[in-house]
Amino acid sequence: MTGRLTGRARVTAGLPVVWFLCAASTGSAQMARLSTTPPIAEVRQGDALLGFGISYGFDQTFPLSGLKGDLLSIGRFVAAYGIADHAVLQLEWDALRILRIEQAGPSAVMLAAGSGEGHTSDLADARITLTYAPFSLRSGVLFGGWAAFELPNSEQSRGIGNNTSNALVGGLVSIPREHLTLTGRLGLGILESPLRQFSQDDVVVYGVDGLVDVTDRLRLTVSVDGRTNPRRTVSLGAEDVGAIRAGAEIQVGGWRIDGGLASGFAHRSPAWQVDLGLSWIRRAD
Repeated sequence: MTGRLTGRARVTAGLPVVWFLCAASTGSAQMARLSTTPPIAEVRQGDALLGFGISYGFDQTFPLSGLKGDLLSIGRFVAAYGIADHAVLQLEWDALRILRIEQAGPSAVMLAAGSGEGHTSDLADARITLTYAPFSLRSGVLFGGWAAFELPNSEQSRGIGNNTSNALVGGLVSIPREHLTLTGRLGLGILESPLRQFSQDDVVVYGVDGLVDVTDRLRLTVSVDGRTNPRRTVSLGAEDVGAIRAGAEIQVGGWRIDGGLASGFAHRSPAWQVDLGLSWIRRAD
């Protein structure tokens, strides 16, 4: 399974260029790079966001390869485009991930030479998400759904990624208020087994995201998100993940500078993670 996607990295590497061309003519003052779920109640047709960032996670575990250490992600790319009012198409991808290995246990996959010694690096799998909310109440609360596809782009032999195709789908609610927007989602994830063909794990996916406007230029983000596997025997690579996140954004013209801190509470998540980034944004006319 580790060698089945040779050359796919070149395809994924071209996706950011396509997204930039789509976003170059319009933008958004509402969507946020640090948001785990878009504030769909505030999105209008033509809104867009293009962001890049860097993160550093401490004490992250990779059960499939048996590796554990600190993970540096460089070039964390996110692009979001409002294809209609209250509907967003989003792409997320990490250009490079480097794991500083602190512990190397038994591996369920064949690791490349040197991957268990000191450090290893790899690309990240890409994720495409469609979020939409076509139904609303008089109070302004919106209801809708979301669907996401995770496209394999990593190599199991590097010890970081699972190199699997996954599908996720669910419902959401978005509650806009004068200085606060809350968006929650709940759904089902179908995760391909990285070791057994024609096998999958079904997981529950959840998240709550809040955006607080402190001033015209300062905004706070708070979120809880993750997945839980209800199986008694969990497949390697399909373990629980989850984190509590908090961050802040400062807007300067058409740009946003952001920083965040996350604390993981599940086995696969880093104990702590620091995230810094920059976004180009504009609101559609």
